[in-house]
Amino acid sequence: MSGDLIRQELPLAMFPNGHGWTGNGKGTFSDAGGEAIVNIDRSFKIETNGAEEPSVATSPELDSINLEGKHVVFHSEVGFPERLKTVKLRLASGNIATDYAEVTVWETDEDPIILHSTFERQSLPIEGFAVAGSVNWAAIKHAQILVTDNKVGKLTLYVAGIYAVPDPGQATVTFAFDDSLESAYTLARSALSKYRFPATQYVIANTIGESTFLTLAQLYALRDQHGWEIAGHAYTVAAHNEPSGYDSLEGKALEEEIDGLRRWLDEHGFRRGTFAYPKGAAGAETRHFIKRDYGGARSTGPGPETLPARDDYTLRGHSVDGLLETAATLKAKIDAAVEASAWMILTFHKLVPGSPAASTEFKVSEFEEVVDHVRALQEEGNGIEVLTMADAMGAMPGAPAVGGAGGSSTFRETKVFTIPDEIKVPAGDIDFIPPFYVSLGATQTAKVIKVIHGIHSGTSATFKLQRNGSDLTGFTGIEAKTETQTKDPADQEIADEDRLAMVVTAVSGAPKNLSVAVVIEYTVS
Repeated sequence: MSGDLIRQELPLAMFPNGHGWTGNGKGTFSDAGGEAIVNIDRSFKIETNGAEEPSVATSPELDSINLEGKHVVFHSEVGFPERLKTVKLRLASGNIATDYAEVTVWETDEDPIILHSTFERQSLPIEGFAVAGSVNWAAIKHAQILVTDNKVGKLTLYVAGIYAVPDPGQATVTFAFDDSLESAYTLARSALSKYRFPATQYVIANTIGESTFLTLAQLYALRDQHGWEIAGHAYTVAAHNEPSGYDSLEGKALEEEIDGLRRWLDEHGFRRGTFAYPKGAAGAETRHFIKRDYGGARSTGPGPETLPARDDYTLRGHSVDGLLETAATLKAKIDAAVEASAWMILTFHKLVPGSPAASTEFKVSEFEEVVDHVRALQEEGNGIEVLTMADAMGAMPGAPAVGGAGGSSTFRETKVFTIPDEIKVPAGDIDFIPPFYVSLGATQTAKVIKVIHGIHSGTSATFKLQRNGSDLTGFTGIEAKTETQTKDPADQEIADEDRLAMVVTAVSGAPKNLSVAVVIEYTVS
């Protein structure tokens, strides 16, 4: 899978002493040291003149490099990013004045990542370059960087290097769904499961179980029966809806929001593989916490994403606009990703049976057409993979929520008992709820720390937990009602091969659809 890829950056253009790059006089061109150093002992500095005139830096003849089967990575930082209009790159095998390939590296409002004044990688498939004249991709020898401000003032660009990175030779498609809307289960699931295609669901924690949103039972079904990744998007819908998402929050408010989402995912047994930034905004402070808790993160951007990605924490996901795009639009994007051996991340929100009424809606029949197209590409032998976000990038879960002392680590897992219809008190082997067995390694210990429970309708269902046929202390007489509740008595140690069972002891008011999540904490020494 693509997650096995290692970024192999081959120097295309670097800036050692005497590098020979020159400017066109529209602004100033010089070397930069100090905090602007990433590679060797300097970066190349381009300062515009504040007049919206392109400042053009031109390379000397470079060592010839073959870009066939590769993509280009541009590594830079912007000073005064609010003054940015565009940064463009030209490459040539001959006379760069007449025969060149040009691509936009950064453009205001197209990709927000550069707007935070840190050194960022932008990766560019050669299929995205527009060619003027003739270019031999097997023998690139010249480069130009064109920087234009927006007339507000001078703009400074620091370039650390330009690299060539080998492509994997095959494309990947990821279907992602934001905001935990129920249509992911009621409509998208059936279209994808026809071919056993997985997807990634990004949840807003405090919407789960609310009207028109996914339930916890549906999330578990998507994960356990269909191979979906259940991942983090926001803890509260209020934070998600801020104008710039998490970037609108500061200090303690931001940390509490991110901590709350981490705890919710851990307590409900969802691995923290990847995260989706609310509003696609990935500021430096937000990314600091996300890098702590997750193995990767998705922003928005003019994809497709390259393989390997430009950066594991700024993955470019295409946010599908149902008012402007159709199945034909998305199929063309997938075809372009196949041509470039790239990663097409398609981000949907709400699927609807009829015509979309908002940009966040997409017609389900059009979605089914897109899914069928991907399958057809597979049958043609294109080697295209359909993977979750975490699987595509090989993302491991983030750091454990609780750290142990002396080199040990602690993490949580959730085991779920469900009764999908009418809840009854067991009579002999009738209505028996299958138990599960605990499995621990030689250096592991575990304990039951709490249960989260609820029913969908009716008055109540009372239950208890048992370990090896005996009641588990503190976990008896638990009454589940239609509102989700937590029972958190003293922790109870459990051992390898213990059998944990849930037993219903009483019912009232014809309860239906019971869900009991048993939270187990493991310690690895």
